[in-house]
Amino acid sequence: MKLLEIKILLTFTGFHDPYAVGLIGEEELPGPILSLVKHVRFYKIILFSSPRTEKNTYCTKQALKTLHPDTSVEVHDLPL
Repeated sequence: MKLLEIKILLTFTGFHDPYAVGLIGEEELPGPILSLVKHVRFYKIILFSSPRTEKNTYCTKQALKTLHPDTSVEVHDLPL
């Protein structure tokens, strides 16, 4: 019997998501979440958002849906 491998990412959105300004030439570079999903394919991504990262979370969700339209992305607000 072959087992299915389903990968689900649970992560907080940070201040460097979805993109961060690089150290050289102020070029925008993918943040931690976008960097990870570039190398690992996830079935579902759940983003945890705090009051101070709401904008980052929304922008990260939009970037993920653009780059990986077949991946399910959910946002859960946590009033921390």
